[in-house]
Amino acid sequence: MFRKFTTNELQCKIRSSSSSSNNVIVVVVVVVLVVVVVVVVVVVVVVVVVVVVKVVVASSGSTSSERSSNSTSSSKCSSSSRRCGGDSSIVVVVIVAVHSSNSTSSSSSTSSSSSSSSSSSSSSSSSSSSSSSRVVVVVVVVVVAIIVEVVVVVVVVVVTAAVIVAAVVVAIVVVVVEVVVVVGVVVVAVRVIEIIVVVVVVVVVVVVVVVVVVVVVVVVVVVAGVATETKNITKYKKNGGWGYIAS
Repeated sequence: MFRKFTTNELQCKIRSSSSSSNNVIVVVVVVVLVVVVVVVVVVVVVVVVVVVVKVVVASSGSTSSERSSNSTSSSKCSSSSRRCGGDSSIVVVVIVAVHSSNSTSSSSSTSSSSSSSSSSSSSSSSSSSSSSSRVVVVVVVVVVAIIVEVVVVVVVVVVTAAVIVAAVVVAIVVVVVEVVVVVGVVVVAVRVIEIIVVVVVVVVVVVVVVVVVVVVVVVVVVVAGVATETKNITKYKKNGGWGYIAS
């Protein structure tokens, strides 16, 4: 029923089966490494996109605060009837006020004070609404980033688990085929050692991927906390350039 193999035939079968199984193991390890590289690239792209969006939101917020501060300063200058920043309309108002009568000047000052108070209230309301909308946008971006990171972690865990199962199944199939073709304790021992090596390599790769993803999630959460704590960003002149104050 069973055919006896000569020593040369047995050695040839062991060599051929070992080379084929080694090729399968190399393919499995390469696939695992490719999956890891793709996942890391996706995580890096997500983090870069989140950072760019946060920078854009912060810059828009600073621009709006700068506009509101400029409008407030111009209203203060008009209420005190002084020239600030070379505004031609303010100069015209001052000339008219000087050459008018007392009653006209008093009425114009009353109207200018009421208009300045209304403009200051409108500028303060617009600045508060812009800051609140900016905070809402930052919170939404942070929540979306955290959800994306959680999805990436789940996908990484599922894919790596599937790759581990596939590697173990392939190794077991290779062992079974070799045991059926070549009955020998030495061949089984060699295949078991190869299975252990493959499993150890895959586990190490999975641990590295999980550590990288956890570090990325922690960094995103910390950046999100800093972004949500930032309420106002003020832009000011500094040594011929622009400076920013976050409070």
